[in-house]
Amino acid sequence: MVLPDSSRGAIAIQCHDNPDADALASGWGLFRYLESRGRLPLLFYGGRNSISKPNLVKMVYAFRIPVEHRPAMERFDGLLLNVDCQFGAGNVQRVEAELSAVVDHHVQEKALPELCVFQPGVGSCSVLVWRLLADAGFPLAKDLQTAMLYGLTRIRTAIPRAGIRWTGTCGTP
Repeated sequence: MVLPDSSRGAIAIQCHDNPDADALASGWGLFRYLESRGRLPLLFYGGRNSISKPNLVKMVYAFRIPVEHRPAMERFDGLLLNVDCQFGAGNVQRVEAELSAVVDHHVQEKALPELCVFQPGVGSCSVLVWRLLADAGFPLAKDLQTAMLYGLTRIRTAIPRAGIRWTGTCGTP
């Protein structure tokens, strides 16, 4: 996965509001990738509710996923990467940013930014992120493999399909 030169500044990874296991695992996978390259991204979600489902609380605790609840965040100065959601869609708190990007597998709800990896034919964002990380040669530690598998299994329709459709300038992982 290649980040544009303009993303040398701050990076935030935003999961959808009320994140599920797929959003948490996908966001954490991208967090770990960026962290391995010397970046310190912020992993967060918005909305009114903090994570409260017992399985998700346990997932965050067991894997030490550094996700933060930021319900008041309105702006981010840097690259905002929406994962498992689309900027401006109904299930994600709107956060304005200098530059935005999307990694998502849902049906397109809004116009996509120039920087995006979008594949609605993939059954879960965990599968999409797993493939991106594998294509980038990023070794997945067992804890991340487990979290991503858990994210995949929580989505009933998660049937991976062949091919990734790249849009915009993101081009290659």
